[in-house]
Amino acid sequence: MATLKIYQTDNHIKSKHLSLGEKFGNKNLTKRETEVLKYVVLGYTAKKIGKILEISFRTVEAYINNLKIKLCCTYKNNIAEIIIKNGLIHDLKLFD
Repeated sequence: MATLKIYQTDNHIKSKHLSLGEKFGNKNLTKRETEVLKYVVLGYTAKKIGKILEISFRTVEAYINNLKIKLCCTYKNNIAEIIIKNGLIHDLKLFD
């Protein structure tokens, strides 16, 4: 089961990382990958995510590619399915 972990990365800066658990090789998602993942699960396009996060859509596409690698899937559309099937959806806290 995935867990949301807080890591101290500096004396005062904390980043939220989503731990994917053993099924995915205990990989962690970065804070930005986790942010992008939330919007992907909600069905947003890379362009829309880029506007929301104030980054280029190409950068968003790079994060999506990282997510596909870490989640062992080929298509962006599979990301949400994998997140739901593996019980990771609650850890994303989509509506906080």
